[in-house]
Amino acid sequence: MAGRASRWVPAVGTWGNKWYPEDMAGFPVNTWGRSIFVDGNLSAGGAGNSWTDAYATIQAAIDAAVSGDVIYIKPKTPG
Repeated sequence: MAGRASRWVPAVGTWGNKWYPEDMAGFPVNTWGRSIFVDGNLSAGGAGNSWTDAYATIQAAIDAAVSGDVIYIKPKTPG
């Protein structure tokens, strides 16, 4: 299992505090499927297993997902 830093989710209104999925009510650690990552800032997509190996498009993640998987999407940086 990867460290907590790889599961970081930005939280709105927390003044820079880092939240992790297991810290949020209603968002337990994904134990029923795999976590799939999407980062629109990547020029080429990876296998979706981590932020450094994320899919480049949401559609690629949807196509790879099966029932029980959770898709995490990093916002695209304008520019």
